[in-house]
Amino acid sequence: MTKIKLCGLTRTADIEVANKLLPDFVGFVFYEKSKRYISPNDAAILKNLLDKKISSVGVFVNEKIETVAEIAKILDFIQLHGNEDENYISQLRNLTDKKIIQAFKIKTAEDLQPAKNSRADFILLDTSQFVNNQMPNSP
Repeated sequence: MTKIKLCGLTRTADIEVANKLLPDFVGFVFYEKSKRYISPNDAAILKNLLDKKISSVGVFVNEKIETVAEIAKILDFIQLHGNEDENYISQLRNLTDKKIIQAFKIKTAEDLQPAKNSRADFILLDTSQFVNNQMPNSP
């Protein structure tokens, strides 16, 4: 079943639009190098304005496990979008009961293998950067 996520919300106006559209998820980016970065405090304020039918997702990139677990207290899901491995996921599970989404950058068919082996609750295939702007061949 397809799910819809609006990601990178940073303003009250973003939440107002999300509340009208009612996507399945909205994402808050906690990666400081991103132009869509939001502080945990600001995300908590926006989360409180979010329609209860919409789940919140925190997007993290190679963040300290303890930091992710702390910020996750205000979220419904955790999304790992860096180079986090199975050991990282296991350690994170010891600190939080939040569901984990692991994102994989897919450029070639070989990039699908780690996704197939992931122990995350859900996987997200990020194919935004295709090689020569073409989808990779299926395995």
